Amino acid sequence: MVREHKGKAPTPVTSSSPQQPDDKDFAIREIMKSRIRTFNPFRRSRIPEWNINIAYLCGFQDISFDGTNLYVNKNTSPFRTSVNKILPAVRNDVAMGTKVPPKFDIVPDTTDENDRQTVVAGEKMSGYLRRINDFDKQRGKVIIWYDIANIAWRKQYWDAKYKVIGNNPEPEEEDHNPDLQPGEPIYQGEALSEHTPTNELIWDWRQDTARLPWIIHARPRTWAQLLIDYPETAKNIPASELMESMSSLNEFEIKVFNEFSQLVTPTGTSTVPDSSEMSDKDKEVMVYEMWQIADSNYPLGVFSVMAGLENGVVLQNEPYPIEQYPHGEVPFTAYDMMVPDKSVTGTASRISQARPLQRELNFIRTLILENTAALGNGVIYAPRDANLNFARIDNGTGLIIEYDGGYRPQREQGQPVAGQLFLYVATIVQDINDIFSFPDVSQGKRPMGGPKSGVGIALLQEKADTQHSPTINEMDRADERAMNQLLSIAFANYGKRTFNIVGKDNEWALFEFDPSSYTTKLNVVVRTGSSLPISKALERDMTLGLLREGLLGNPQDPTVKKKVLEHLDIGGLDRILKEKNKDVNFAKKEFQVPVQQYQQMVKQAGAPSEGILKQIYLPAVNPFDDHEVHIVEHKNDLLDKFFEYLGTGDPGMIMIAQAMQAHWMQHSQILTEQQLRQAIMTGQIKREDLESSREKEEAKPKPNKSS
Repeated sequence: MVREHKGKAPTPVTSSSPQQPDDKDFAIREIMKSRIRTFNPFRRSRIPEWNINIAYLCGFQDISFDGTNLYVNKNTSPFRTSVNKILPAVRNDVAMGTKVPPKFDIVPDTTDENDRQTVVAGEKMSGYLRRINDFDKQRGKVIIWYDIANIAWRKQYWDAKYKVIGNNPEPEEEDHNPDLQPGEPIYQGEALSEHTPTNELIWDWRQDTARLPWIIHARPRTWAQLLIDYPETAKNIPASELMESMSSLNEFEIKVFNEFSQLVTPTGTSTVPDSSEMSDKDKEVMVYEMWQIADSNYPLGVFSVMAGLENGVVLQNEPYPIEQYPHGEVPFTAYDMMVPDKSVTGTASRISQARPLQRELNFIRTLILENTAALGNGVIYAPRDANLNFARIDNGTGLIIEYDGGYRPQREQGQPVAGQLFLYVATIVQDINDIFSFPDVSQGKRPMGGPKSGVGIALLQEKADTQHSPTINEMDRADERAMNQLLSIAFANYGKRTFNIVGKDNEWALFEFDPSSYTTKLNVVVRTGSSLPISKALERDMTLGLLREGLLGNPQDPTVKKKVLEHLDIGGLDRILKEKNKDVNFAKKEFQVPVQQYQQMVKQAGAPSEGILKQIYLPAVNPFDDHEVHIVEHKNDLLDKFFEYLGTGDPGMIMIAQAMQAHWMQHSQILTEQQLRQAIMTGQIKREDLESSREKEEAKPKPNKSS
């Protein structure tokens, strides 16, 4: 909790012998330092590669690396050129990977009724959590880091100080919290999921990333932030561990990372402050957050936070917080889709493979420009008496020829660049795209010599999309694990709260969450292939074809119509459906209100009676009813509640169930008559044929009731 600091602000410890930790903190500090230093060789071999990949992604391709820092090469040629083909390839990767969000099914862990209620709540909560966390949009950042490092990560955690919802009142007021000081902020927590850059994580690279025993999250935080979160222990951080932001980078690297920050977060900016004007509170400390799951060596697990490394101060050291994280795993999900063996995680990323081709492309383009200028296009003829200033027009590679007399000599033809060279350049570009698995059709282009029809191109696009299924299926499984962790954290930490969710009628609805009504026993299962970017045009055409053939049910059935409309995913459908919300809500209330009234009367009387049964309100069919809507809603109610009402044995509930069935049949009969009249008016059915059919139906012998 936050405490008010009165008097002089704290200063970092400057003594040569900082405060010594107790035995427990000392032991965990040594373990963390050992793991960090053991990981450093892996980090030193990977992070420079990732930094170079980021530079290429941002367009800084004519660079050198001296083992520590990046530098720009001196431009020795006026024709030096570079074209960034890596950025469009990565952008296409993001477009394909985020085109269709994955579909999750929330399933119960057991068959208990309480678990079924938990699943219903989980379905509502999953939509809420996806919305507030931009869960599906974060895939874009995950894919960018996967292309950079061949591995990317999400973090699922509980932020107890997500936002301030008020302040603690004075002691004499009713809502005063004695655990907080008067005026101290009151926080509301939230279950969060966010992308974590790969270069911030330290893990046992020898282990399978899906079952890591421990992981360390290393990131810089300001001393002021640490004083808020750890007011007692953060005061012991030595001054030697404070650092200026990005102090270890040269000017070019700062520019590169600023560009990258704006690339992954378009509104983000990064500045380098003047360290001479920076207060100690604004300086940063490298903070290491370690998660160790419970095992035979650590029966209770470990959660520790350490500021600094050489003279590190343990800010927090406690067992694994199983109550807040009931899944019992490290709260990080790895996305390493195409790794052949766990020991090579983080190597040979897509950008690393594309860099040699990018350099070759730039080199050949530069040669083409130089040769085009020198061999023909750079020849300049000028009369001698013009007295030209050659320094102003000479480009260094061209040839200026002076002539005498009043005529201009015939210009010599230069040597043209071979057409095969341009074909080779196109091959290099295609090779770069192939590394990222994007043929031309995936970029919205018709392949040269390929089909011209829309259906043909759509079929070709769908074939191209299947090339992504191994990568996207693995990404879906990682999303499944992340959502499973996120839901378990939410159920374990939320108190009684009200959430805004999107209801069935495409309108905002309120969901009352009461943790005492649910368990944490639920599972998240992703539908395999649900996020593959299948052609929407083909999918819609196939759906309408199945509807016309009657394979999805009667095309005139209101339920079938509604399901087909939702499946077609037509733009503006939400607005169309919202126009019928009043009819939907009215249809739902027709039997909700009688049930509530009957239960209230029985509660007041103590038991059902014949008098109460006579007072039950049973709705009739109204002339203003939208019969299609009422048929759909009443059918759903009957499927959900008919046998439930019969099973109660309550005469009133049985009467309501039977009335629901009769009411639904009335709507169906009226709608059928309306459709028949419409068919007769449009000539689809002749009246005499209809009457003849009815006469034949009436003439059939009726079954003997006695038999």
